[in-house]
Amino acid sequence: MTVVDPAFAKDVDSEGYLNVAKRLGVTFPREFLPGSLASASSEWATSAALALGTGPSAGSLVGDHTMWTHRIVCNSAIRDGELMERLRPTHICFGDPVFHFGPSAYAGEFRRDLRLVAEKYDSLLVVPGYCAGLLAANLPWAHGRMIPLELSSKEWHAPTLETLEVRVTGNVLTQQMVPLAITLAKRIDIGGADGRKPDEKYFWSHSRAHQYSDDLMNSVFDAHPAFFRDTDYADYYAEHCTAVEELLAYGEERGRTFRTVTNSYIPALARRLATPQQ
Repeated sequence: MTVVDPAFAKDVDSEGYLNVAKRLGVTFPREFLPGSLASASSEWATSAALALGTGPSAGSLVGDHTMWTHRIVCNSAIRDGELMERLRPTHICFGDPVFHFGPSAYAGEFRRDLRLVAEKYDSLLVVPGYCAGLLAANLPWAHGRMIPLELSSKEWHAPTLETLEVRVTGNVLTQQMVPLAITLAKRIDIGGADGRKPDEKYFWSHSRAHQYSDDLMNSVFDAHPAFFRDTDYADYYAEHCTAVEELLAYGEERGRTFRTVTNSYIPALARRLATPQQ
């Protein structure tokens, strides 16, 4: 039996509805893999990557698509048309069952925006493997542009052509964006990952240019009440800060250089803040 009532189960989305799809035999068709994947990591030693979050500081990012070989954005950043035009994202990472795969009006609007941006800039979609089959079955336009990352590694791991595997963290920056950047580039710039202010009541603040309307946000609250009721935001943030610290250390041990290019409250990123001369 599987509990699928959102009023009673916080993890109903990932452990309920998506498991139903799995039990019905929904699998990920190989033809949805991008044809260019085979050469994705062949020139990492001479390339730079940007991993851009959705924090308020994302609007202060300096530079455009000519500065980075790989421009990795995530989640509702696709709402910022000016920023997307400036960056022309090569990869869009997302993976939240509530905000991206769910039945709410918010999730539906996100998927519509996703198509517009991905097709305009020929972006690849980087998603958790457990939802790739469900997405492929419902997003036929994503044919040839989806990279499924299996959340099966117990250790930090940058995905390779042979092993599209990462460590599960529950956060798109540490679960998809930075591991992918480690695979693709030697220098990795991180921006828009502001972290949590000491007086924050939610997960953390987001850029207004990246946010959907209050009505759409309320549709998420209505569709997934247990998720918000039963999440401890402070504990989540503490775990996130530890994960960022460990992941950057993993990358640096493998010869990658990290720079923080916008302000951040996250200790590991604050220590790596780039100076103007850099």
